[in-house]
Amino acid sequence: MLVYEIKNLVTGDLYYGSTRRKFDVRKREHIRHATKRKHPLYDDFRVFGLAAFIWREVAVCSSEDEMSSLEKRLISESRDLTRKYNLYVTGSGKKPASHRSNISIARTGQKHTKATKKKISESKKGCVGPNAGKTFGPETRARMKLAALKRSRPFICRESGEHFSSLNDAAVKLGIDKSSIHKNLRGKYLKAGKGLSFYYLPEGGRHFDRGDVE
Repeated sequence: MLVYEIKNLVTGDLYYGSTRRKFDVRKREHIRHATKRKHPLYDDFRVFGLAAFIWREVAVCSSEDEMSSLEKRLISESRDLTRKYNLYVTGSGKKPASHRSNISIARTGQKHTKATKKKISESKKGCVGPNAGKTFGPETRARMKLAALKRSRPFICRESGEHFSSLNDAAVKLGIDKSSIHKNLRGKYLKAGKGLSFYYLPEGGRHFDRGDVE
């Protein structure tokens, strides 16, 4: 495991990265990505040429935590020079958790246009599901039925108090994508769309909120 630096000799801009593999392997990967990916570093590879960049190993690390901590520190300490290539201080191209959460919330409830739906449909033509042509025994069918029942577990809208028997039921009534509702129920999204959130009603009929202890 190591942390490495790429320096643009023309502009002085720096890129810090980390890898669990050999440095030469990671270097070749960067160069290969530059032929087809959009990124400020790869864009400059094409503009200035690879000869305009110096590559060096900064440090070999003994653990993931040490590697990640050093990478973040180097990016932060030279932020004026790393801002162009290291888009996030978190390192390794990772967006901060808060950024990913904001994107998820912003996208909830969004619907595809007819053109996008058509493209998705065309891309799936000829695809065969993983269970196509298979036959299942009684025990497997029973487990599948139980899993389906769990997916239709009743739940409640926290803001309105309205009960729903299934994801489809809530999606149709509220006009919210059911996958967003499901992710909110599982705690992955703070809101499912339209400012609404949900929690499961457990067996026995007692109201159950995330604040309760299971």
